Amino acid sequence: MNRFQRIARTSLASAALAGGALVAVPAIAGAQDGDTSTPDASSEAAPETTRWQAFLDTLVDEGVITEAQADTLTERLQERREEAREARADRHAERLAILTETLGIDEEALEAAREDGQTLAEIAEAQGVSVDTLVDALMEPKLEHLDERVEAGDLTEDEAAERAAEIEERLTARVNGEGGERGERGEGRRGFGRGFGRGFGGGAEAEDTVAA
Repeated sequence: MNRFQRIARTSLASAALAGGALVAVPAIAGAQDGDTSTPDASSEAAPETTRWQAFLDTLVDEGVITEAQADTLTERLQERREEAREARADRHAERLAILTETLGIDEEALEAAREDGQTLAEIAEAQGVSVDTLVDALMEPKLEHLDERVEAGDLTEDEAAERAAEIEERLTARVNGEGGERGERGEGRRGFGRGFGRGFGGGAEAEDTVAA
């Protein structure tokens, strides 16, 4: 049994027995192979889900948790997947609205330009919009979120400022088609992905540092 499995078993047993399924879910999803990331909520029957179920079955067989507790944890994981899916859809709609409003073009024209291989910087230039203006517009909701986290005590002002600088740097690179954000899958020069469905903040906010 590796270190991740030992931690997972201890945490999961404690959480399940205390009724704390919500706390246990994200930490345990990839515990069997040492992967501590939360499964991609957009994938149906993801490999992580199979490993998760096998891990729970093992815990039930060993008497660490009951079948009822395993069912509760599985149900909570499914709920979290759906919540993450809905959150991504909301973020996608917000980003798309910012892009179309700032660039002064509709969704069809924007997607056509992206399909043609243009970067957002190239589209902005054609529309008479500077890269700085576009980045500032994309930064606005992220800065608001950072302010909320400072007010909630989750971040200090210095930490928020540092994170904002990191986000702005990455956003500028993305707008210019230079590389990808953490958690993205080979978008290359296109940056934000076809129709912006996967690009620009693709994980369940890998977005903590990239999209705050």
